[in-house]
Amino acid sequence: MRQQPGRRAASAAPSGDGHATRFPGNRCATARRSARPRTVAQLLLAVLLGSAGEAAAEEIRGKELAAPGHFKLEQRFGYLTTTFAPISTTPKFVQHMGTGETELSYGLTEWWDIALTSPYEISRQQNAMLMPAPNTLPGYTAQTGGVTIRQIFLQPDREERDLYFGAMVRFGYAPPGSVNNDLFVRNQQARVPGDPAFVLEATPRYFGQISPIVGLRFGDGYQALFNANFNFAIGSPGSAFEPNLRVVKNLSRKLAVGFEYFSNLGPIGQPVPLNQQQHRLLAVTMFKAWGIEWNLGLGYGLTPASKGLVANFGIEKQL
Repeated sequence: MRQQPGRRAASAAPSGDGHATRFPGNRCATARRSARPRTVAQLLLAVLLGSAGEAAAEEIRGKELAAPGHFKLEQRFGYLTTTFAPISTTPKFVQHMGTGETELSYGLTEWWDIALTSPYEISRQQNAMLMPAPNTLPGYTAQTGGVTIRQIFLQPDREERDLYFGAMVRFGYAPPGSVNNDLFVRNQQARVPGDPAFVLEATPRYFGQISPIVGLRFGDGYQALFNANFNFAIGSPGSAFEPNLRVVKNLSRKLAVGFEYFSNLGPIGQPVPLNQQQHRLLAVTMFKAWGIEWNLGLGYGLTPASKGLVANFGIEKQL
C-alpha cells in the first residue's frame, strides 16, 4: 500500500493538496508562526523525515517478499510540495513536506508476508490550509501516522509467469494528533459552486486499505506493476481511490530504470474534477549494492492539486 497510506501524503501526495499523505489526525491550528521553516536545519530535517506521503514515501507493491522464515527491513523517505486553497475565498498556501515510512516484514511462506509499518512526516498541521493569512500559519512540526499492519499475497509461481496477480490488505490505528491526508471527506467549508465538494481532511482513528496487484513481464527485460489502492476509514467518513503504476527496464540483474506514477482520484466511486485530483510522475532507478536494494525517484505533479516537486528514496534489506 502506504499514505499512507498514505500516505502515507497535507494532501501529499504522492501523500488533496496543501495537505500531506498517509494517516489520521487531530489538526488544531492556533499558533501564529512564520509561513516558512525558520532554519536550514528544519528544511533538511523535513527532507529526511516524514509521513506517508503518497508518491513521496509510498512503495508500489508486487515484487520481492520477505524470504520465508526471515525478516526484511525497509526504510522510505520522501519530499514533496503542493499548493492548495480549500475554498474559493482562501489564499493559496505552499506546503512543503518531508515524509517517511519504516517497515519490518516477515515471510510466512513464499507467497505471503506480514509487516508492521510506521509512517511519519514533517509538515504544517492540516487545518493550516484553512487559516486566512500566511502570518497565522503554524510552523512545521513532526507528526506521527500511527501504526499499520499489512499483509501481501502473491502467486507462488510468479517467477515462472509473465502475468501474475496478488493482493495487499492493510489495517491501521492512529492516535489523536497523527496525520492522514490520503482520505477525502465532504467539504464542510464549501460556500459557493466553485469550492471543492471533497477535501483531504479525514480524521479516522482506524483505517484500512485493500489493493489488488497485477504484475507483468514483457519485451526485453521490461516489468510493470499495478496497484489499485482502495483506502477507507473505519467507523468514520473518509475514502480514496489511488491507482499506482511502475514500469521499469531491467538493464542487468542489479540495475533497473523506469518511471512510477501515483494518483489519488477522489472518494471511492466519486472521482473529483481533474484539477482536484493528484497525479504525479517520477523517473526512478533501482539497484543492488552491498547487500541492500536502493530506490531513487524524482518527479513532478501534473495537476493543480499535485503541482510541485516530489522525490523519494528507499532502502530494503533481507535480514
